Amino acid sequence: MSKYELLYAIVFQMERAQRAYQYYRNEQVYLHACNIYKGNNEMASLLTRYGWKLDNEIYEGSLDLLEHLDVWLEQFYHLKSELNPSPQTKFIFERFKGTRPFPQGFRQQIEKELKKVKG
Repeated sequence: MSKYELLYAIVFQMERAQRAYQYYRNEQVYLHACNIYKGNNEMASLLTRYGWKLDNEIYEGSLDLLEHLDVWLEQFYHLKSELNPSPQTKFIFERFKGTRPFPQGFRQQIEKELKKVKG
């Protein structure tokens, strides 16, 4: 996977998760949380497998994002096993205090880098 493909795949998964989050904000049920999970899980997989290809601020931002996603995914697994939810089950959790928040501005950094890499 080229650097361009990696960056584009990350942005695609961010958009996927963001769209699911819009539904989740209106109705905090397991179905929508699962769709956020799918995008977040794929982003974490991409960064784990290919993050070493990134450099500079993108590298640091990707580590921040991966740290955030690792905690988010663990919280998701825990709540899922606790509730054994159906698609319409209320599914609400807050980020643990003291854990890494989503790195604001990181998507814009990636999109800026995409323009440079694409040429």
